[in-house]
Amino acid sequence: MPTTIGAPTASRPGAKVEQQTPEWYRVATEKRLARASALRRWATAVYAPDARPLAWERRLEQRLQARVGREDEMMLAQAGAAENDRLRRPDANMVHVFDQALGRSRATEEGRPYLNDVAGTVYSLWVMRRLSFSGLAPVAEILRSGTAFEAFGLVPMRPAGARDFLGWTAAVVPLGASSPAAPLAVGAIELGTVPIDAADARLIFPDLVVKQPSLFVRVTLRNEPPREMLGKPVLITLASPARPRVWYWLKG
Repeated sequence: MPTTIGAPTASRPGAKVEQQTPEWYRVATEKRLARASALRRWATAVYAPDARPLAWERRLEQRLQARVGREDEMMLAQAGAAENDRLRRPDANMVHVFDQALGRSRATEEGRPYLNDVAGTVYSLWVMRRLSFSGLAPVAEILRSGTAFEAFGLVPMRPAGARDFLGWTAAVVPLGASSPAAPLAVGAIELGTVPIDAADARLIFPDLVVKQPSLFVRVTLRNEPPREMLGKPVLITLASPARPRVWYWLKG
């Protein structure tokens, strides 16, 4: 009996219809997985048996694991919200809360207050229309009084033995500020020990231009930065001390 190659066949009753993954979700997921892989490679180097990381490098690894995960969840939600807007489904982007008076869930654009042992009553602000405060996925940190502030950057790897910044100075200013701002007062400058690949650094920190293997540098701030700078990218400029001049007395 002759057959036709490639002829369509009718679906059997009850057969599952395979749905194609939306393009926006595929792109966002690929980016998320790439960032996670890049961070995992550096984290593996931090905890390698022969590694000698500084204490703050291990703390930084833990903080990046939490922060990058939150950022990627936000990115995925933003991509979904943009798709809902494109499809003209604005109601799908609304935050839903349980209304005690109505006895049911309802859509809202208003935040709700919650109690915090450190800061008292904190009023939640929607980070985006679909994300609200949650005990399992916090979107903010409550800083205790006396918390030390610091900034982290990346510097190209230097020869072995050049592990300190004795005599160096640093300036920390907002990245891309429209008007010049006074640099923040800087205390200690510390260079890390565990290198990160340039390609991985670009995935983890898309705002930075990294062209070669680098090391993290930790800059301690003397004073609390302005509130609008907390958690935002900054420009760290390191300056080496000027080489002393050597004067020779010439005999006449």
